[in-house]
Amino acid sequence: MTLTCIFQPSSPSNSLLHPKRQTWCQGTASLSQRLPYTSTKLRPVQLEGYNGQKASFSRTIHIKQIGHGLLTLTNLPTPETYLITLPNIHIEGLIYGKPFVELNGCTYISSSSGYVAKIDYTGKGWVSGKKNSFTATLYPAGREKEILYSVEGQWPEAFTIREGGSLKHGTVIDTFNARTAAITPLIVPPLPQQDPWEANKAWEKVITAITKGDMDTTNAEKSKIENAQRELRRKEQ
Repeated sequence: MTLTCIFQPSSPSNSLLHPKRQTWCQGTASLSQRLPYTSTKLRPVQLEGYNGQKASFSRTIHIKQIGHGLLTLTNLPTPETYLITLPNIHIEGLIYGKPFVELNGCTYISSSSGYVAKIDYTGKGWVSGKKNSFTATLYPAGREKEILYSVEGQWPEAFTIREGGSLKHGTVIDTFNARTAAITPLIVPPLPQQDPWEANKAWEKVITAITKGDMDTTNAEKSKIENAQRELRRKEQ
């Protein structure tokens, strides 16, 4: 499973999808693992979900991502949840020997606060366009044409944030450059303080076995995690 989070609220009490609080993404953190289900339930910011992939090949590699994430902010006067869908992926540049990841299609972030963010991913075409491009709009649930904020640019480079209007005609209120922005350090609690299903804690024995080159223990501990997750899913159904 590969999960990428891009968020840094401007204050601990701000919501990620509340237009009146004007909070936007300003930091990056990346987590890559093979856990079929991720859950962190002891922190003010909680994220749980699952991610699977189906790969196919047609001129290039296409990866359909299956699953979703559920983000919860518990340190607000009224806790809020955000349902996050996942983009599809394909690999560009194989012919030229310079492969890179391109996102495609659209994803949604639906908030219990009553707002929805729609994100459309596009890439460089044969004639025009830039790689890793995206547009996003924020609107009240069920009223997609009533755009409150919009964002346009390249997700690994720079993008522009506008208020009201449309993607091209809203009032510019901010810009963000991923290349020059300061990155918030990732602070990970010691293993004894982590939830049993946090990535480092859940995979502790697997990581130790891999480091020692003990493949028998690696496979055994990995199977324990996967079987425990399947049992949790079975109980939830």
